[in-house]
Amino acid sequence: MEWLQVHWLACFLMITYTAILLRNAWIGRQSSTDIDAYYVGSRSMGGVAIGISFYATFASTNSYIGHAGKSYAYGLPWLSFALALVAFTYISWRFIGPKLRAFAANFDALTLPDYLGARFCGNNDNDRQPVRLASAAIIVFSSLLYLVAIFKGAGHLFEQFLNIPYGGAVLLTLVIVVIYTSAGGFISVVRTDVMQGILMVIGAIMLFYFVTDAAGGVGAITKLARQPETSHLFEWNGGISFAFLIGVSLSGALKLIVDPRQLSRFYALKDDQEVRRGIWVAMIGLLLVQLSIFPIG
Repeated sequence: MEWLQVHWLACFLMITYTAILLRNAWIGRQSSTDIDAYYVGSRSMGGVAIGISFYATFASTNSYIGHAGKSYAYGLPWLSFALALVAFTYISWRFIGPKLRAFAANFDALTLPDYLGARFCGNNDNDRQPVRLASAAIIVFSSLLYLVAIFKGAGHLFEQFLNIPYGGAVLLTLVIVVIYTSAGGFISVVRTDVMQGILMVIGAIMLFYFVTDAAGGVGAITKLARQPETSHLFEWNGGISFAFLIGVSLSGALKLIVDPRQLSRFYALKDDQEVRRGIWVAMIGLLLVQLSIFPIG
């Protein structure tokens, strides 16, 4: 009872948010009348929704806890990582998205292994199978490593806000995600991403405002540059070597042009006009989030 008195607000928000996710799952299930609708939203979605889904898929706990937290140690040059993410978002939507959308629709591909098999192995289903299996195995292995970091971050958040054991927090996150994604399919995921993406932008801007205000305003940054113990954070090769910075930036940004979770969004776009509309939504959304959370460390 005492725990509930202390954490009632966090519980209320958690229950409300989970209820919205379950509603999205129900709507997605009702809308998924065939396999195309379940996996790619019947290839009829708009650029605004998919653009938000694109940056919301990328900007997870990895961004808010991992990337942003490193600013405290790496300093101002770390912002170049955020800019690299925006640049690769443009590359993904400008050069990869249009062709991938067209090829996927032409081959009736629902997943990246489907696309690779159809694109490079002809029309014979038996010839496609080895490529499908190999690419699926690579995706599963790589995704497990990535998802471990995501659920670890979510587990720590719930552990702090709800004061529950870390293992239980991770399990709670896993159960909620599995239910709304498997029950509602792609439509449920995109509906949730749109809601989450809007909250991310608002939350990131609010974080930037309140954190910088508590520190004395944006102008306080110039004071840090003049202090001997923090001046290195404003120099190249200060908090982080330039070579390491380039390596980390590229390794993180390349995800935006190769990750199946990102590329699968293109499969659902209705036409090229929606691609052109979505590119600006994805870039502006990611730019607002990254440039709001990176500077506050």
